[in-house]
Amino acid sequence: MHTAPPVDFSESIGCDPPRWISNNNYYRCLFRRKFEIPPLKVYTLKVITDFAAAHSLRGYAGDCRRLHGHNWKVEVEITTTVLDQCGMGVDFKVIKKATQSIVRELDHHYLNEIPPFDKVNPTAENIAAYLFQGISRILGDGQIQVSAVTLWETERACVRYQENNTP
Repeated sequence: MHTAPPVDFSESIGCDPPRWISNNNYYRCLFRRKFEIPPLKVYTLKVITDFAAAHSLRGYAGDCRRLHGHNWKVEVEITTTVLDQCGMGVDFKVIKKATQSIVRELDHHYLNEIPPFDKVNPTAENIAAYLFQGISRILGDGQIQVSAVTLWETERACVRYQENNTP
């Protein structure tokens, strides 16, 4: 003989209405708890700068193996979940200063002669990673982090670098 499931008291304990599972004469209630997760507010700030530099790609069979230059465009994205007393995640001046301090090392140079590119091929991918890591060392404090660096080699070709622990 099957007995009816007990009375629904889900509203009083903050659950969705229960689902009753019948197994022979036994009823089991599967409650689905209602959880309200507050939305995580994420702010992404972006600064854009540029620099001019020459390079040549070692071991590459195409034209880029020869010395040539680019007017590189750099986009730096910073992510934060906290605003200061002024309502800012981080002052754009701070991001620009950190970015410029790294970009200045490359501007108007032959990249193949500058560490680490004297040993590492100065591809757009490697340059983007270098910029990301350098800017992260300056700015990264836990609440503010570099989430991505996009490096434009031309107006139609770019690489975006980010690390797994960034959103």
